[in-house]
Amino acid sequence: MLYESDTNSATDQTPILDANTGLPLAGVIDAMEGYVHGCAVLGGDHSAWCWRTAANGNGSGQLGSGVIDASGPLFRATRVLTAANQPLENVVAISTVDTLNADSTCAVTGAGNVYCWGNDTWLTNGGTTLASPYALSITTDGVTALTGALQMAINGTYACTLIKGTSSNEVWCWGQNTHGQLGTGDTANQRYPKKVVGPSNPIKVITYGSLEYLARTCIMDGANVRCWGGNGSLGAGELAPTLVTLTNGTTALGDVVDIGGAATSNVTVSTCARTGAGTLLCWGVNPATAPAPYGVGNVVSLGTLAGGVHILTSDGLYHIVATTRQPNCGLLQ
Repeated sequence: MLYESDTNSATDQTPILDANTGLPLAGVIDAMEGYVHGCAVLGGDHSAWCWRTAANGNGSGQLGSGVIDASGPLFRATRVLTAANQPLENVVAISTVDTLNADSTCAVTGAGNVYCWGNDTWLTNGGTTLASPYALSITTDGVTALTGALQMAINGTYACTLIKGTSSNEVWCWGQNTHGQLGTGDTANQRYPKKVVGPSNPIKVITYGSLEYLARTCIMDGANVRCWGGNGSLGAGELAPTLVTLTNGTTALGDVVDIGGAATSNVTVSTCARTGAGTLLCWGVNPATAPAPYGVGNVVSLGTLAGGVHILTSDGLYHIVATTRQPNCGLLQ
């Protein structure tokens, strides 16, 4: 696991080290970057590990290490715990986060349960301030653990998860709902996960934006995209899943194989979709626009949109907005 700067002048990358052994963290199968911290899943023992990327990276318990502190060494990973000396086990995926204001993290276990740590104010505590240095179980009613989870997306004040349903996948969301980002048809906050009605075949969910910059949720629904929440892809904002269409307003955006999003104060691109043909179509907030080609072909991976579009093309090069370069660790394939 390597931490690398986005700047074109960067020449080095920093390895994430196991704080106990001093050796590089290895066997990583999933990772995320949040607010001044990062987390990863190791495939060997299905454990979750977190580290600081700034000295204050554990001020809300983002490391899940059982301790909250104001400063500490950078890039030193410790294992996430559920209680003192009790590691979080059987972890298979870490939450995605498409905005860097999230000082919390969630993980999905092989049993389909969800655990969250750090700023759990809206994730587990219904809006009452809570900084948790331990991973807390997400429940459907305060007692019954949420099950069937496949993938998680968080946004600091709310979260959504992809759930394996009886006939097809489902999307469940909870937390703060100021902009209708929970997709429940209203703006009422939800302490516990609630099913989003409308999607027929959801396969990925993303959350992005913030209260200030109009929090928003999008899903891949089969090969199409549906979005809801604050002003974004479709104009004035929607309280329920709404199909993303092309310029004519009737043809659905199709052949989508991945999506990503971000929203800050002055973005023109807030959401992008990668197609099976390797093209990237993006749409924005200021003003709201329909999906349009981004101008780079042969896209094989779509990264964060925070601070601009980050993509990888089939030639192994990294594209950061208008800059193209070879990653410092070598061409990526």
